[in-house]
Amino acid sequence: MEKITLKTRILIYLSDYWKYKDRFQYPIEITQEGISKAIGITVSHVPRELDILIKNRLVEEIKGRVAGKEKRVNVYFLTPEGILEVERIKRSLANQTIHFNGKKYRIYDIVENLREMNWLEAINILQNEVKSLKEKKKIYIEGNFENNIVDRKEEIDFISSWMKGNVPFLALIGSQGIGKTSLIGKFVSTLRGMEVLMIQMNMQTNIEALRKKVEAVMGVDFDHFMKERNSLVILDNYYLVDDSIVDYLQKLIDEKKRGKMIISMREETPSYNRFYKIDDITRGKVVELKIKGLSMDSVGEFLGISDMEKLKIIFQMTGGKPSILKCIKNGDEEGITKNSQLTQDQAKFLLDLLKKS
Repeated sequence: MEKITLKTRILIYLSDYWKYKDRFQYPIEITQEGISKAIGITVSHVPRELDILIKNRLVEEIKGRVAGKEKRVNVYFLTPEGILEVERIKRSLANQTIHFNGKKYRIYDIVENLREMNWLEAINILQNEVKSLKEKKKIYIEGNFENNIVDRKEEIDFISSWMKGNVPFLALIGSQGIGKTSLIGKFVSTLRGMEVLMIQMNMQTNIEALRKKVEAVMGVDFDHFMKERNSLVILDNYYLVDDSIVDYLQKLIDEKKRGKMIISMREETPSYNRFYKIDDITRGKVVELKIKGLSMDSVGEFLGISDMEKLKIIFQMTGGKPSILKCIKNGDEEGITKNSQLTQDQAKFLLDLLKKS
């Protein structure tokens, strides 16, 4: 079988955007940020993969205007060689089979004939099915996270205790970049003998799209997966979601079910997008876990800083936010400003402070 690498997935993804090349303004989906979200890798990993594809003359980089961006940014398109490579990859994967609605289908049939999903979704399912067979458990994870988090024992213990109890819903609440996804990833890695489905949400994800995805990757419909199975559904990046998702979850709260659900949401999620009310908490239907930044000691441990004065400055400027701390540790100046309200000068100051410690 064709080896499905990050480069393969990026090529497949970009093949849907060649028609935008001659336009005055480009979609954010073909920036490094857009590719990162679609493929499920951190933004810092995208340039390395793209550089290799550019060197191999499969992708080209140009500067252009993107909606929502003040300055011109880099966008990416397949070269003629890249288009040929994508066609070769598709031919090599066309006869591989994946599950959908409890049946097996050739990838070519389900993408090109039935049009139930696109090529990227299909090869993601194929990759996860192969992984599931190797691990001998049913698990589907979207998104990217690191398990080397520190100072989250209290939160892991809280989620583990919730899993053993009778409350079906856990609302995991925290600001963007506070480490919710990494915490979930760490917890999922401790689970044994349970079917796990983790989906990344966005404004375009409606209930029908969610149902189709569950059926495609787990082989059963969403209602059955939640109500009848020893399962865990995780909806990550829940913020501004489609109304149909909110309505479905509100109805699901009072229905009898065996499965559990974690909804990871931003603190600023508006009330009309929250799927539960205070009454649902008092009735034992939903429990909340609010995630804060790392402690000062954990910041020092993560960055390897023992100088208390320098540690205090870094802690005060970052609030212990893991996404910023990871950028500091990796020397990523642009990442620091992108994940915070800090200026470029402040980002340089933090990096210099770490070098001198």
